[in-house]
Amino acid sequence: MLPGLMVLVGSGAYWHDDNSFRYDAILILILVFLGGVNILLSEAQWESFKGMGLFLMSGIWVYGTTRILFGNRLNCKVFCWLCTLSFLVLMLWGGIEFYQGGGGLDQRVQLFSENPIPAGSLLILLSVGPVLLIPQVEKAWRPSLVLLLVFGGLVIFLIGQRGAILALMVMLILGGLAKFKKLWVYLVFMILLLGFGFSFKSKLPNLYYDKLVNWESVFIRLEYYRIAYQVIKEKPIFGIGFNAPIVRFIPSDYEAKYFRSDKSFSFNSVVAGVQTFDNMILCFFAEAGSVFALTYIVLFGYLFKRSFRLVKMEFGAQFYIIGIGAVITGFVVQSLTFDSLRYPHLNWIFHSILGLLANLDVLCNKEFVRPVRSPSAD
Repeated sequence: MLPGLMVLVGSGAYWHDDNSFRYDAILILILVFLGGVNILLSEAQWESFKGMGLFLMSGIWVYGTTRILFGNRLNCKVFCWLCTLSFLVLMLWGGIEFYQGGGGLDQRVQLFSENPIPAGSLLILLSVGPVLLIPQVEKAWRPSLVLLLVFGGLVIFLIGQRGAILALMVMLILGGLAKFKKLWVYLVFMILLLGFGFSFKSKLPNLYYDKLVNWESVFIRLEYYRIAYQVIKEKPIFGIGFNAPIVRFIPSDYEAKYFRSDKSFSFNSVVAGVQTFDNMILCFFAEAGSVFALTYIVLFGYLFKRSFRLVKMEFGAQFYIIGIGAVITGFVVQSLTFDSLRYPHLNWIFHSILGLLANLDVLCNKEFVRPVRSPSAD
């Protein structure tokens, strides 16, 4: 908090010289205000205070800080190198975890996490470092960065989470479309890959076989959409409270539509004690409220709209937009399978990447300088 305050105190010039910063600041203040209202109206104020407070501090506050810090190109490059170094360390550790477990038979690749799901998200987010460094380093170093990304993708496969693998596939398609715009080629490749995987699924280690062919978790997540709809219908504006329990919307006589229950294995017994929708978008709309969720989406949309305008200025923005866009899209895809932004480290990196996106003009051309309004313009 204190470093962020120090950065904001010294940001007076941005308010006068950069219209886009003022719009961002207004949206940030609105989100903070709506977060406070959500806490006050929550069905579990203390839980919402902890959950929403942590989200705002490690996410929205970080975006506001990096929005200013990354106005300096050197800071952008330092962040990219830090992400690359972290990506390398985690990739190596993932390989060590895999071999320590006897080639994946017993040991999960978790990358210092208690849960392998955020481990995949962490690699996806950190991949922004080597991706954005590719056009900035000498040509001799570029193959090393590409190789690093390839091995990072392999570690994501070793983690064995379908959400992360799907996100990786989406990222590859988006990146490939930037160079080869024939979508049917990627669709055929994915069909062949899925067919190959299905044919040899019996050869997989038990840990990966069980994860990839078990569809119960998919039906559980589909069921959460029905539950979230009931929450939104009851409290559409400000939600039930971020991080508030959802157990009252799953009564003992709840009849599941998608999940196949029986007397010994019911939906209620599977989700007993669960306090989340396992879907970040549902968490925003049902827990934080539609007003908060829509304001957050507006901030997102405004960032990308402003970034796409830079392509017309022809100073190398296209590669960076595609790179950042692929990483963000991959993370959003996996966020449909778990509540990603409840994890402070993922929240911090994600909103730092948004800070990079907001300063795309600085990142992709050191000679480009934002126009400063003259006093006469006022």
